[in-house]
Amino acid sequence: MTDAERYALDVVNGKIPAGKYVKLAAGRFISDLERKDLKFNTEEALKVITFFEKYLCHWEDEWRGKPLILEPWQKFILMQVFGWERRDNGRRRIRSVYTQIARKNAKTTMAAGLADYHLINDKRVNTPQVLVGANNEDQAKICVNTAGRIIEVSSKISKKHIGMSRYIDNITNIRHSARKGVIKAMSK
Repeated sequence: MTDAERYALDVVNGKIPAGKYVKLAAGRFISDLERKDLKFNTEEALKVITFFEKYLCHWEDEWRGKPLILEPWQKFILMQVFGWERRDNGRRRIRSVYTQIARKNAKTTMAAGLADYHLINDKRVNTPQVLVGANNEDQAKICVNTAGRIIEVSSKISKKHIGMSRYIDNITNIRHSARKGVIKAMSK
């Protein structure tokens, strides 16, 4: 049983308290496992989780340099995005995601790690163009800076093809020359 299945079952069974929309998402995940037109590819789903937990490290405060271990709800979201495939063509089912998360729940860290995954490790994307948007460009730059700082402190990531642009003390742009990819901020 995958972490996503375990989380979904725990939500549906009431072991994990959750709101209406999380319960609906968990129920939908469980019922979608029976669909004939979709396939949950556990191997693909685990690639993103492994990248986070094995290769990425926190970059600030007392957690600096420690592995970035995901919470069950984070695994549930990421495994769904990367695990679901259409049976007819093998493409990912989910192409856009909206999550609404309360303050101080590592939203920026999760988004930055996801941007790093797309830039460095997502082999299903040939030239990764990660555009970070927010209400204003300064907010988007926080995520880009975090993505760059995570790369800097994560010793298991090869920095051979990765270049970063800086403005004062902040990372404003991350490039992967071998994959012709970029992470950059944009305003609304």
